Parts: sequence; structure tokens; C-alpha cells
Amino acid sequence: MTSKPHYGSFQNERLRCEMSGRLDKPGRKMQSRWKHRYYILKGQDLLYYLSEQDRSPRKVIHLDMFQIVPFILSGQDLFGFMIQTPNRSLVLFSLNENEVEKWMKLLSDLNRRRTSDQINTESTSLFKLTTKKTIVAKSIDTFYEVKEDLGFGGFSVVKRGVQRTTGKEFALKVISSAFFR
Repeated sequence: MTSKPHYGSFQNERLRCEMSGRLDKPGRKMQSRWKHRYYILKGQDLLYYLSEQDRSPRKVIHLDMFQIVPFILSGQDLFGFMIQTPNRSLVLFSLNENEVEKWMKLLSDLNRRRTSDQINTESTSLFKLTTKKTIVAKSIDTFYEVKEDLGFGGFSVVKRGVQRTTGKEFALKVISSAFFR
């Protein structure tokens, strides 16, 4: 049995990592109030700290299986991505498009190294990067047959969806764009 690695302060860990920096995440109920957090990518672990002065990470997210989904919030100049693991989804934003692109490239490279299946992101992703480095959303109907509602919350609805290419069923979380205004 291997033990979990011990991580130290943000200041010490950022000296020996692939990438570090501040990213913003929405509050617990995805309200418009953003929380500043400090992240470090170290190997397959994403460490997050509440402040640069923290002596230890608040949480360590092990990225052995994950998917990354890029997006922008139009009209707000916020660039972001979602990291989806089997246990959770983490939504992160920045006002700096280049910073988000660096994080996404590094995470995509990590994911490529971890998976043997090469996925054609142009055809399977709901998003595509254009030559101008802007992100254009494709219609969800392109990939899924959207069925009945499964549940709802204050800012989203969960619907049953059937992937058109495989026939597999998925739960689709649909977030209202009005929430981000």
C-alpha cells in the first residue's frame, strides 16, 4: 500500500511544480460571487489553497481519470474550464485567456499521457477551438438526444440524454445562461 504524498505550503510547492496560479471558482451554489483560489499542478495532483500564505493545501484532487471542458461566458470576458472526475466537477475561471489556455494545455497533455484512447476532440467535444482562439459552443443536440427532466436546482436542470453515436444514456446538467449575467 502506498502512502499519500505530503504537501507543504503554497510558497514552497509552487517552486517544484508544473504550474501554479490564481483561478476563480463560483461559490457553493454557483452564485455570481467568485472565490479566489490558488492552484498548483504537481504530477497528477491538483492542489488548492485558500490563500498564498496557506501552510498546506485545502484539498488535493487526484487526476487519474478526468475530462476537461473549455468554455467562455459571453458578455463577461470570463474564460474557463471544467475538470470532471468520477467524483466531482470543478469549474474554474480567469479574466486572463492566456492563463486559461496554459492550464488547459497542461491538463490536456496530462490527460493524453494518462489515457491510451485517442479521442477526436473535434467531433466528440461540445466545444471547439477556432483559429482565433475563441471557443464556440456546439449544440448539445448534435451529440445527445435530450429526454425528460431528472431533477432541478436553483441554477440548473438535469435531463436524461442518449448519446447519438453510442446509444449510451447520460445525465446532462443544463445550466441557465441567465445565472451568469
